[in-house]
Amino acid sequence: MFDWTTDACEPTNIPDLATRAFRDSTGKVQLLLSHATGHRMTGPDLDHLTIDCTPIWTSALNADPGQYQDQTWIAAPYTEDGKTIYAIAHHEYQGHTHPGQCPSADYFNCLVTSLTLYVSKNGGDSYAPALDPPANYVAGMPEPYSPDDGPNGLRSPTNIVKGPDGALYMFASAMRFGSQKQAMCLLRTEDISDPRAWRWWNRSGFVGEFSDPEIASGGPLCREVAYLQIGAQLTTWSQRRLITEMPLPWTVPDAGSSLSVLYPSLLDPESTDRNFTTTGTTAYLYYTRNNAGHASLDRDLVRVPVEFVLDAG
Repeated sequence: MFDWTTDACEPTNIPDLATRAFRDSTGKVQLLLSHATGHRMTGPDLDHLTIDCTPIWTSALNADPGQYQDQTWIAAPYTEDGKTIYAIAHHEYQGHTHPGQCPSADYFNCLVTSLTLYVSKNGGDSYAPALDPPANYVAGMPEPYSPDDGPNGLRSPTNIVKGPDGALYMFASAMRFGSQKQAMCLLRTEDISDPRAWRWWNRSGFVGEFSDPEIASGGPLCREVAYLQIGAQLTTWSQRRLITEMPLPWTVPDAGSSLSVLYPSLLDPESTDRNFTTTGTTAYLYYTRNNAGHASLDRDLVRVPVEFVLDAG
């Protein structure tokens, strides 16, 4: 779908998160290639897309961890009309890139991730914080940034799905240093325009509230759900089943140089949903292929067809 060698507008134009797409108000499909500077592919449908070399967002690289405006990836767009697009962003505070903020000068040691809210009011041509930072903060860990105490954070939100109750739902990955464990948190909102309206599931209801740790730290961490099934739960799921084996960065001989894949997502070109949140029995599995290791910018966006067949029983 995207060949970095021939299609990239600039070296950092790469697919660096799970693939998301939507139909805008003109009926055109927009597929996001998310990185700290973001681009999109556009076309009449998911089968016919071309790269747009005009960036649709650029990270602010703000050295203040309390502004949540360092490195930003638009991760989860959602639109009702194709003209106003709200988007949950994956934000990284990379302390090692800012003088005096990371004694070890190590990326992972000084990494804190969080979720913020962005909006496009021009049909996806450009995105900006939905509120003046840090008021666009959505969710994260309950502790403020601490040098050489990472990696920590809430990160990589899934696509946003509307439930039968009219509310919006998504998952996000929780990562806390020292636990050697990553888990998924389930979030819900009734107002996507309000960054503070998201609540997390505490196994009895959506009552968990996020607070900005730079203002008031020490609150509870969102609870993990269905860790042994698929890493997340939205009502009821079956046990996970293998589709195909893939070379993941942590399974190959050298993550820095061996071919590996990341960021799977499932999209159906025939979906009637504006945000492609539904699939039929046939769809495509999209993923990023790291051609020369996860440390390289040589990354392509690949898709393979899949078909789902119901069990006889």
